[in-house]
Amino acid sequence: MSESAARERVMESIYVVLPEVLAAAPAGRPEFSEKTRLMEDLGMTSVATLELMLGLEDILDIQIDVEEIQPDDVACLGGLADFIAGQMTVTD
Repeated sequence: MSESAARERVMESIYVVLPEVLAAAPAGRPEFSEKTRLMEDLGMTSVATLELMLGLEDILDIQIDVEEIQPDDVACLGGLADFIAGQMTVTD
């Protein structure tokens, strides 16, 4: 799978998993885009971010190496998609 195809698949999966992770959040459901910031825009905590990644592991049937994640990788949805897609193409 090419990195662009992997990234598209990751973004689609994020849009499926993210509302489930945010369901417990009292702020409601904001609009999502690649530039949506996890902490600032969505109010996600590190625990919620981990829940998102676990959900993505399940839906994508992959293992995410959390040891390699840098703060920029989880700054916004697009950055997270880039990071995960990069890991998917390395393991393919």
